Amino acid sequence: MGGDISVSFRREPNYFLGCCVQGECSEIIKCTESDTGRIVGLGARHISEMNVNGVSKKVGYLADLRIEPNVRNGTILARGYHYLRTLQSITPVDYHYSMVLANNVSALDIVTSGRAGLPRYSSMGKVLSPAIFLDLPKRAINIKGIHFSKANTSNVNVVFDFIQKQYKRKQFSPVYHSSDLMSGRLRGLLYKDIYIAYRGNTIVGTIAAWDQGKFRQTHIESYSKILRFIRPVHNALSTLTPLKQLPQLGSHIPYVYFSLMAVLDDDINIFRALLRHVYRERRRGSWHYAVAGIHEDSALAEVIKEYRHISSSGELYSIDFEERGASLPALDDRTPHVEIASI
Repeated sequence: MGGDISVSFRREPNYFLGCCVQGECSEIIKCTESDTGRIVGLGARHISEMNVNGVSKKVGYLADLRIEPNVRNGTILARGYHYLRTLQSITPVDYHYSMVLANNVSALDIVTSGRAGLPRYSSMGKVLSPAIFLDLPKRAINIKGIHFSKANTSNVNVVFDFIQKQYKRKQFSPVYHSSDLMSGRLRGLLYKDIYIAYRGNTIVGTIAAWDQGKFRQTHIESYSKILRFIRPVHNALSTLTPLKQLPQLGSHIPYVYFSLMAVLDDDINIFRALLRHVYRERRRGSWHYAVAGIHEDSALAEVIKEYRHISSSGELYSIDFEERGASLPALDDRTPHVEIASI
């Protein structure tokens, strides 16, 4: 991924360690050269419970598509989707979805091309995924009657019951259980990472700060010419200011995901206060950024935009593997909410 900063997305020490957060069951598909056995294509279908029209359904998430440039213009993609249809006949799910980064022009062109052999991709709008700078101090936002706490062994079941109740109002939101903290589905997330807003004794909001750095990383590969010039000055200033240093080439970028974002009735004021609380807590740590995921139509999106951030987004698609002309059971008008930490 290029720009002023070129980065690589890694899955050290083992690609498969990160699969559990993408789905309860992962099917990794590879395409190899007949003569050499060399892998020239890769993709995955991650299956998990998700809320669709307010009901829990088995949903497949198509991700991690990689094809070597010298075979991209051949039949490999159509053959890959044919194989996916075979998997669907063996392990059927109710829906499929995928998300394509907005700057991945070649992938966007392919999924919207209607090429023979490809399933039908239907846009569900953009998922915003800004990287919020965790640096400058900000004042707390206080709301009368609202206080904050963290999850623990005594309240964790109630916390996840609240999240699930709010997520049922969203399309393609994950169905999480408190047991997922131990099963690997929420690998790396601790009780203390889940922040809670209370009104009296009633939960009215949650946000988790999820560090996946032990199994999924983003590394700096190169800086633009101007950033190479600015970096020493910026890093010198960071010793005197709250600014975080620009990492050296080859090193990973410390960041967390703001996940499990659920607010009673999408109350924008509660969300604003809780997000500020989590920001203030996490900016004191070693993390440089917090990546938040919110659909462009969400009432809460404007709150996230209030923070200094690096913009990023992806196009969300529902995918129909039925024959052309047929359609999936209709999705209602609920706003989508995919968990950005599982993408």
